[in-house]
Amino acid sequence: MDAIIDCADGIMVARGDMGVEIPFIKLPEIQKTLIRKCVARGKYVITATQMLESMTSSPRPTRAEISDVANAVYDGTSAVMLSGESAAGKYPVESVKALDAICFEAEQNGEFTALKDYIEHHSIQDSNPIRGSICRAARDIAHQIGARAIIVESATGKVARAMTHFRPNVPIIAVVTSSLVCKKLCLNWGITALIGEEKKTSDAITKQAMEKALSTGYFKKGDIVVVISSNRTAPTSSTDSLNVRIL
Repeated sequence: MDAIIDCADGIMVARGDMGVEIPFIKLPEIQKTLIRKCVARGKYVITATQMLESMTSSPRPTRAEISDVANAVYDGTSAVMLSGESAAGKYPVESVKALDAICFEAEQNGEFTALKDYIEHHSIQDSNPIRGSICRAARDIAHQIGARAIIVESATGKVARAMTHFRPNVPIIAVVTSSLVCKKLCLNWGITALIGEEKKTSDAITKQAMEKALSTGYFKKGDIVVVISSNRTAPTSSTDSLNVRIL
């Protein structure tokens, strides 16, 4: 499994299929193990199958389902997925709202904070140590100064994905130039991806990123943000700029 995770962008913990192949009593342990392995490597992981199964016919989830979803969040999953609940159920909108509410509440809990301690002690170093160090510094600075967001200019999405690995306490706003990259980033923890235009200078990149962040409506003028960008005029375009800005 380690080799598969290392080669993949991410994995899905498809508990229905797994339950056919292994004893059902092993599922919780394997789910936690797979999620933690992905978290340690900075890979996304989707937890799926019967998250809110009862909502295919009921407007409210069972208490067991609520605990199941919350525990997936505590484990560190990047995403939780509905299937029959939203595809063929009687209450698709209610299912999505319930899932969102459960995840939001779980992320306010101390159990979720404990995940960050796990990351500090078990994370596997980024293949690009400069990128990893800048992302870690951005998280720490954002926490210390009370920033409202970390804005990442990320043409390929690699820097934004590296940023999610450190699970900052604030939203990650990724500004990309490709609609394909934008869609892919939706699976990664904590990222709101926005499409911008290709810019040639660092100042233009940073300005556009800040304007895009304001356009979401999540922030207001005067909010402090941490901005990660690259120097496009350098011989090799690499992530080498970390700034604190006021929107």
